[in-house]
Amino acid sequence: MNEGSIKLFGYVVYMWNFLFPRYCILCGARLTRHEEHICTGCLSALPYTNIDDTANNRIEQIYRGLLPLQHATAFFYYNAEESRRIIHSAKYRGNPHIAEYITQLMVKEKIPANFFDGIDFILPMPITNYHFSRRMYNQSYYIARGVSSVTGIKILTDAVKRKDSKETQTHKSFIQRMEISTADFQLLRPDVLKGRYVLVVDDVITSGATTRTLCELLAAAGVEKISVLAMAYTGTYNR
Repeated sequence: MNEGSIKLFGYVVYMWNFLFPRYCILCGARLTRHEEHICTGCLSALPYTNIDDTANNRIEQIYRGLLPLQHATAFFYYNAEESRRIIHSAKYRGNPHIAEYITQLMVKEKIPANFFDGIDFILPMPITNYHFSRRMYNQSYYIARGVSSVTGIKILTDAVKRKDSKETQTHKSFIQRMEISTADFQLLRPDVLKGRYVLVVDDVITSGATTRTLCELLAAAGVEKISVLAMAYTGTYNR
């Protein structure tokens, strides 16, 4: 692209933003041409966990001893209003690209590069056909896209299936969440996964029961190493 084309493109972008302004989903401020979905101020104020480089952190303890776990972390705490609005926008309000955008930023700025060393595949937490038909997308896939766009790691979308159910984990008690079993998942390509290092991504970690159950199934199928990455964690956060 030559200098004239670059200037023309910049002018077109400027006019588009002038005629069709975009606003931050959290504070309502008008976004600049370099911002997407959330303004820089709101991004900097999110309640980040900052535990990505802490060995045996609180999230890792959920899985440690049960799996061939390498790392586990989440970007920010869920129990702040800003965090919940981001997750709900991505999960229920038809805006999954916000999950992809934030994941790209977090992978670049908050997650140590060695977190992804040696990973062969990214596996988005699957959802049931019932929930897919209601949303028309899987929000975890967009988180996986955010990771893949930065790291270049391949996403597997056809390796595991979530068996159909109309139930959601959102309003279940801790005990009810723990009752999920490996029978809720079906492994479709065990030959591809055997001996590999897999990163499982999800939107929110609460008890960890769902991700842990899937990871147990993967380990039983011969997956050699597993890491877990989520956008949010429901652990205690005090502003």
